[in-house]
Amino acid sequence: MGLLVGMPKANFGNTNDGNTSRRFFENPKLASKITGISYLIFRLKDYKKKTKISSFSSETLTLLLSAQPNPTVSSERDEDEISKED
Repeated sequence: MGLLVGMPKANFGNTNDGNTSRRFFENPKLASKITGISYLIFRLKDYKKKTKISSFSSETLTLLLSAQPNPTVSSERDEDEISKED
């Protein structure tokens, strides 16, 4: 990826800026491989642009809860409460 993160830049501050973030998320497959986070979660940015925000929020929660190795009772309850709001 060729990104410098958290390193000082002469007369500029550090390398943590919007360009770093943009370049990181331009390649969701590589970002997923580096971080170990599901590729689908990185794709949510594109998905959000194509759907209504309430649908996006609900489906994002479902995806994140399904990615948990051991969902807790409180997580299932929270998901039910959100479903009732829609």
